Amino acid sequence: TENARARIADTNGNNAEALLHYQRAAESNPKLESVWYQIGRLQLLLDQQEEAEQSLLRSIEQDPELTSAYVALASLYVEHFTDAEKAIDILEKGLEVNEQAADIMAEYAIVLTLSGEDLNEAESYLEQAEEIDPEMPLVMAARELFEAYKAEQRAAMKAKGVQRKKQKGKFKKSKRR
Repeated sequence: TENARARIADTNGNNAEALLHYQRAAESNPKLESVWYQIGRLQLLLDQQEEAEQSLLRSIEQDPELTSAYVALASLYVEHFTDAEKAIDILEKGLEVNEQAADIMAEYAIVLTLSGEDLNEAESYLEQAEEIDPEMPLVMAARELFEAYKAEQRAAMKAKGVQRKKQKGKFKKSKRR
C-alpha cells in the first residue's frame, strides 16, 4: 500500500518520496490515521510552509488527540511565520484536548522563551512537562533552551550593570571639576 511505501521511504530518509506516497495514501483514504500529520511534518522538512500549515490543521481537525500536530504547527508559526501569538493559540487548543501533554507544555515553554514573554510562565510550563515526562527529548531541549536564555539574560544584565557603574564614575569625575 501507499502508506507502507511512505513509511519505508520515510525511514530511509527519502522525504520527497515519502511525502508523495503519503499524499497518494491520503487521496485514497483521507481519514487514514495520522496521514495528514505525516504529510505536514514532511512538508515542513521540505520547506513547504504554507502547505504544511494546512496539512497540520487538517491533522488536528481529524485527530485532535495527536499532540505532535499541535507542537509541529506551533513550531511552524514561531520559526517560519514569526507569529508567537498564533503558536500560543494552537498550543492552548491542544492543552484543552489534553492538559497532560508534556510535548505541548514543553513547546509552550519554548515559544514563551523565544518570544521573550513571561519567563516565569515559561518555567511553570516547563516544570509541568518535566513532571509528566522528564526524559522526553523535547522536554529536555526546552530546559536546555530555557537555561541558555536565562544565562544570556544574566550576562546582559551584568554588562548593563558594569556600564552603569562606569557611567556613574564618569559622572562623578566630571562633577568634581
